[in-house]
Amino acid sequence: MIGKFILHTFSLFLFVCFCPITSFAENNTADVGNIRESKLNKIIRFGYLWDYEHKQNAFSVNFILNRFIKPNALLGIGLGLEKFGNDYLIPVYLDYRNYPESPDKHLYLWGNVGYAMGIVDNLDGPFHGGVLVGIGLGIQFISSHSTYYAFDIGLKHQLQDVATAAYYLDPNSGELSLEIQEKKIERKIIVLDFVAWLDL
Repeated sequence: MIGKFILHTFSLFLFVCFCPITSFAENNTADVGNIRESKLNKIIRFGYLWDYEHKQNAFSVNFILNRFIKPNALLGIGLGLEKFGNDYLIPVYLDYRNYPESPDKHLYLWGNVGYAMGIVDNLDGPFHGGVLVGIGLGIQFISSHSTYYAFDIGLKHQLQDVATAAYYLDPNSGELSLEIQEKKIERKIIVLDFVAWLDL
């Protein structure tokens, strides 16, 4: 059940990201930096996450679609997959990127706000997740006409409901019973991302 949900979700999003997309603006606008000002930009982020509050690490993959809303600012939507222990998180969020000077410079600021759906690996129960907020700094280091690569570093605050399953012996029936308990946790996460901007 969990595997099919993840597969269908990512299949749909990958189709949207990499199929031909018509620009919302005119087709004859010039490049700004190495990012097309009038097009939807497609971004892939591969990340390492360190939850220093609970001493857990994770790897993540995110797909983002964004476009310019100002000459030096981009706004878009992102979808990701993260795994902390047995907990899978599927964040859906708004992605904001701002170049303090201009898009042809190397440094930019980024911010995310959204909600992460959670799936517990060993339970066939409901989703467990919460609100997320992240901020950070990015630096572009290799570029070409159609693609550029960058590193992101930042901090993310993630709320999550964690479900745990425990078996106990029922004193009345003498049988084993399953008990599911939930608790709220706050993840304080250091984010390190490798970023690829694609013009496909």
